[in-house]
Amino acid sequence: MEFIQNLDTYILFWIQNNIHSNIMNKFMSFITSLSNLGVLWILLSLFLLCKKKFRIIGILTLFAIILNTILGEGLLKHIAQRPRPFNTLSTLNIIITKPKGFSFPSGHTSTAFAAAFMLSYYFKKYKLPIFILAIFTGLSRIYLLVHYPSDVICGVILGFISFSIIMYLYKRTILHIKYPIKIK
Repeated sequence: MEFIQNLDTYILFWIQNNIHSNIMNKFMSFITSLSNLGVLWILLSLFLLCKKKFRIIGILTLFAIILNTILGEGLLKHIAQRPRPFNTLSTLNIIITKPKGFSFPSGHTSTAFAAAFMLSYYFKKYKLPIFILAIFTGLSRIYLLVHYPSDVICGVILGFISFSIIMYLYKRTILHIKYPIKIK
């Protein structure tokens, strides 16, 4: 565990000392703001709900986001209670409003990936842009020094777990027969 913490710390200081620039600060701040409170992913889900053809995909995506929030924000953050990097590494220069709460796992990242896995499962044509946005969401959290890299990696894993549970429940119940998803 100490090795992971040391590697996390090294990466954050390397980013601060070698990559930070005004343009990158603005870009990463914008990317992270898209996922504040999961707004972008929730809006995409709500948009799908408005289209009868995609309604069940919107519902499944919302369920994946909700389950992800319960597991991440409601359970794991309180079990791990990992302080955010700026709480333990006083020489980090934070350029956004300091988030409250614990660091592990990254909620922005796990929400982005729970939605991205679900959306890309059904919208294979858009898989690349969906995952690019999710990946940049995670990278922005590291770049902005509000999460350790391991928080973001575990956020990706949690997003996948949330997606997998919802898909398992959907496919193992009568729902997939009553509400089949057909995309042409």
